[in-house]
Amino acid sequence: MVQQVGELLTRAHTLFGDPPTSGGPAAAGAGAHLAGAGQHVYTGRAQMAAASGRLARGHRLFAGAAEAGLSTLAGNDAQLGERLEQAAGTDRRGRAASAAVLDAAAADLAALAPLTDTSAGQHALLSALRARVAQQQSIVEYTQAHAAAAAGLRALSYQPTQPISGPDNPTTDASRQSR
Repeated sequence: MVQQVGELLTRAHTLFGDPPTSGGPAAAGAGAHLAGAGQHVYTGRAQMAAASGRLARGHRLFAGAAEAGLSTLAGNDAQLGERLEQAAGTDRRGRAASAAVLDAAAADLAALAPLTDTSAGQHALLSALRARVAQQQSIVEYTQAHAAAAAGLRALSYQPTQPISGPDNPTTDASRQSR
């Protein structure tokens, strides 16, 4: 029985693995770069504001759509970075808590093993091991629930956008209407 409980606790602990870096800083950095690109597009649009003609009109259309798209993507990447960091933190805390349960079970076994020649000692050891199994199960369930909530990656919208129409783009408003 003791061996089976030990195997169960160890299997539960292996669910956590050794968490790699989350990728959160990379996603947040990408978001910052996209925000910077949006700022450059905004600056270019402001510089073209005084110009007139077909090129200026096409640039305003392009810049307006590009700014909005870059801003949305920058926000999504920042959220992605935060959620990846949260999920990795949850995994690290779960791993640490699980390791503590393994250590506590080993301590329980060391303390109670000399007493297992009596019914009361056996009962005490079984009760302690049962409590450790329940504790480990609680950690696994808590970590699963929080990691899923932290990840929530499907909520981020990375939808493809329509091509930007303009005088030099074959996908103009007129060509869309003729389809």
